[in-house]
Amino acid sequence: MLIAALSGHPLDAVWLIIAFTVLQQLEGHVVAPQVFGQALRINPLLVIFALLLGGQLAGFIGAFIALPIAAIVRETLVYMRRHLVFQRWDLPTAKPPPEPPARCPECGAPAARDATECPACGTELGNADEAAAAAASAPG
Repeated sequence: MLIAALSGHPLDAVWLIIAFTVLQQLEGHVVAPQVFGQALRINPLLVIFALLLGGQLAGFIGAFIALPIAAIVRETLVYMRRHLVFQRWDLPTAKPPPEPPARCPECGAPAARDATECPACGTELGNADEAAAAAASAPG
């Protein structure tokens, strides 16, 4: 710019400053976010916000590490979205648990609830109180 200012046309220096400023802003706000966005697979708008946030929080070092951190966060979220499966926790139903099948007090074989005789050993089956008494008095 010094050469342009000292040349015969000082207005060239002003045009050079304007052109340099426009190109610098275009590169910083359009080209760089597009390139970083494609390289890191992050939206270019998020690139700008990550750089601004990193610079605001930790200055130059924050702006320097903002994009790697943004890429790590993005990859972590993508991994979790693909690999974590949340299962629904249903509330327990109000049904009572099923009753265990009736058993013969002599041999322990399962028998129908309304059966009068054990199908395995032929023992006469009574009601629940008689079966409990028979099981308690049966030889072990």
